[in-house]
Amino acid sequence: MYFVIIADDLTGSSDSGVQFAKKGLKSSVFFNLNYLNKYQIDADVVIIDTDSRGISKEEAYNKVLEASRQLQKRDFKYLYKKIDSTLRGNIGAEINAILDIYPKDFAIIAPAYPSIGRTTLNGNHYLNGTLIHQTEIAMDPKTPVLESNIEKLLKLQTNRLSATIQLEDLRKGEAYIHSYLKNLKDNGIELLVIDIQEEEDLHRLTKYVLTSEYDVLWVGSAGLAEHLSLNSELNNQQTDMEFSKNNAPVIVVAGSMSQVTKAQIEYMKDMKNISFIELNPIVLFNETLKRYELERCKTTLVNEVMNGRDVVLYVGTQPEQIAKARENGMKIGFNHIEISNFIAKSLGEIIASVINYINISGLVLTGGDTAKAVSRQIQVQGMQLFKEVENGIPLGKLIGKYEFPVVTKAGAFGSKTALFKAIKLLKGDANDE
Repeated sequence: MYFVIIADDLTGSSDSGVQFAKKGLKSSVFFNLNYLNKYQIDADVVIIDTDSRGISKEEAYNKVLEASRQLQKRDFKYLYKKIDSTLRGNIGAEINAILDIYPKDFAIIAPAYPSIGRTTLNGNHYLNGTLIHQTEIAMDPKTPVLESNIEKLLKLQTNRLSATIQLEDLRKGEAYIHSYLKNLKDNGIELLVIDIQEEEDLHRLTKYVLTSEYDVLWVGSAGLAEHLSLNSELNNQQTDMEFSKNNAPVIVVAGSMSQVTKAQIEYMKDMKNISFIELNPIVLFNETLKRYELERCKTTLVNEVMNGRDVVLYVGTQPEQIAKARENGMKIGFNHIEISNFIAKSLGEIIASVINYINISGLVLTGGDTAKAVSRQIQVQGMQLFKEVENGIPLGKLIGKYEFPVVTKAGAFGSKTALFKAIKLLKGDANDE
């Protein structure tokens, strides 16, 4: 193995790993450490999904610590901690866990992804020019981000000394950064937050650090991963995934509450050959009502697919639906995270119940929890990555009981046409208009 990536959710695993697949490195995501240990893995890049974004910092630390211990059995050159480009999750705790097993000179922390509007300036993180805590990310139902300063966010979960490399310093060149790193090392700094405003800044960062004397833990989103892949010593090892024309339908499963995903679904609403099935989250917390609702969705989905129509299965996200679903979930003792997971699991149950009876070209899974829930329910162990539909939206093939082509998409990623592009690509007509 050349690279190992530890990620905290499935879509994050995929969008970072595909950056290496695009450069010809054989890259595979695994959901289960037991599977990774049981089989000989033929891959240049192995990505492990610890599924730790929406749990407590203590649980996240332990999960990542165990993953790091298991990796000691394998040889690899670089270690990468994938974090969310909008800072969701247990960033400090998970960095701590890795550094406790793999001591490094520095953790280089650069969550920015400028090509899709994620930037960092003066240590503060922005989404499309707005401080992250002032965006919809602050209202995320599972992992709200209420602090935009990355160092302050880290200090909530780690006592390691940190510093920020300002943009003007990063742009002073390689020799300056090498000297700057030495000074920081001499002063006991372990965590380095990096200002990034454009893609060229990520290129500078990876080049300067890779030519330094320091052994580092890379910490970032798919943006940093892409620029690390450009410095890879391996290339053109993997043959691209080919698609022939296929009239079989595609199923889109959307559990994300992001406004981006809502807009992508809305874009397709008037298209003739796409059917839409809304799962009502309000009724899922009553056993009898849930059974009727899932049966309704399953029956409709099978009928539409048998009639040759693509299907978008999505969760109702009107404010009153969300509020009532939470109320009903809390009545039976669920917290917000458990409510979200339960809804995602319901989507997975629908797909698992019909997958043996229908012929499809592939799946599109949007939202990390949704992607993981569907994967669990249909008993797949991972996915091999090939290329991107758009920046950060990977295409791959499932590993395990089923080997469908699959596209995974973080809820807040993609243009308004992204889901439609994914459907077309899976059917082999991506270039058709």
